[in-house]
Amino acid sequence: MKKIQSTPLWEKIRIGFFIALIIAITAQVNINFGNVAPGFVIAVDVVVLGVFSYSFRRLFSPMQIALLAAVFSPLFRFLQEYEKGESVQTKMMDVFPDTIFFVVYGMVFLACWRAFVKENETIGSFVLAAFFSDFIGNVTEVLFIYLIREHYMLRLNMLGFLGGIAMFRAIFVFAILVAVDYYADQELQREQLERFEFMVNQSIALSDEFRIVENNKEDVERVMKKAYALYSDLKEHGIAKEYVDRSLDIARGAHEIKGSYQGIVDRLEELRSDTQSGDELTMGDIVAFAKHNAEARAYTLKKTVLIKVHQTTDFKVKMAYMMISILRNLTINAVEAFQEPMGVIQICIDEEEYGDREYYKIVVKDNGPGIPKGDMENVFLSGYSTKVNDTTGYLQRGLGLPMVKEYVERDFRGYMTLESEEGEGTTFIIEVPTDVFEGEVK
Repeated sequence: MKKIQSTPLWEKIRIGFFIALIIAITAQVNINFGNVAPGFVIAVDVVVLGVFSYSFRRLFSPMQIALLAAVFSPLFRFLQEYEKGESVQTKMMDVFPDTIFFVVYGMVFLACWRAFVKENETIGSFVLAAFFSDFIGNVTEVLFIYLIREHYMLRLNMLGFLGGIAMFRAIFVFAILVAVDYYADQELQREQLERFEFMVNQSIALSDEFRIVENNKEDVERVMKKAYALYSDLKEHGIAKEYVDRSLDIARGAHEIKGSYQGIVDRLEELRSDTQSGDELTMGDIVAFAKHNAEARAYTLKKTVLIKVHQTTDFKVKMAYMMISILRNLTINAVEAFQEPMGVIQICIDEEEYGDREYYKIVVKDNGPGIPKGDMENVFLSGYSTKVNDTTGYLQRGLGLPMVKEYVERDFRGYMTLESEEGEGTTFIIEVPTDVFEGEVK
């Protein structure tokens, strides 16, 4: 059996002691079947033995666990019987058959391991081995009891009873292992989803920052061109050399900044290409992701937000990270704007036809405080923000909505409109031609 070589000896001893202790304690939960044989009991510890044999199979063999049980379980039972004041010989005759059971259990399990479990190491094969080990162990234990108590004889009808007990405990072991396995699988999926969401969020942030830097590079280039134009004009009009040189220094400085920005843009483009390779998800997946992000943000802000989704069509989105960024910005903005105890966000995805073209219509609507009329014309301006931290005085960059609008109009070749009424809520409407996307999901 495959072992974990890296586990320290003291750690194995600690785990082994823990296993033995749990089996010994659960052995005290039992039913006495003296009508089968004197001192014969049916205990829960055999179920725990089967579960531990599977769960710790990389650290201990079932034979090793059975031997631990063969020592500790009868010892605990002996100490329990000792308090009743019976003779040591009587106690030994009652508990020693338990040792026989566990030793035989381990030997049978080892045989089953070599016969069929090793080649097909599944819960089913382990449970089948546990059934055979339990049944043969019980039969051997009863035979041993009859052997030391000469006036008892094994009856054939007892085999059916012992088989039924073994079957019942095997089913119990199977149910526990399936439940534990399912829980572990769910936990693994949850952890993988959390890692995936983290990677997507980081990728979206990288993509957004790339677009900001790219836009800044264009601004620097405009400044550089104007500086060179100013230098030429000053020189042509015979302005003092000091001012001409200053304008040239500004132009050169802008050129150097542009070069640095270009290096940053190139590197960010490489990183974005690496992290966003295979950038294609369905709109349903994107909506679910944005919904989860908004709910997580609401939880962080200790707000109660209900997010309703109405989707009549699904389709593949080639530039998925941009669409996630769009929906995430709109929904999180709505969450952060809510001032009432209960907020509602509606996300609607439909397909509509205007003239001879088909569009996907994406609507994000909330019942928040709305946008004042005086701010309506400014919300899409880069740098405009109303989000101020009252404690630190920090004003956010105001790049979310301008970025969203740029993604919609420049990358998706669509249209974006805003409807809002102060005190009533805000609605963002996005319309994108269907031919921009890969196609519908059937």
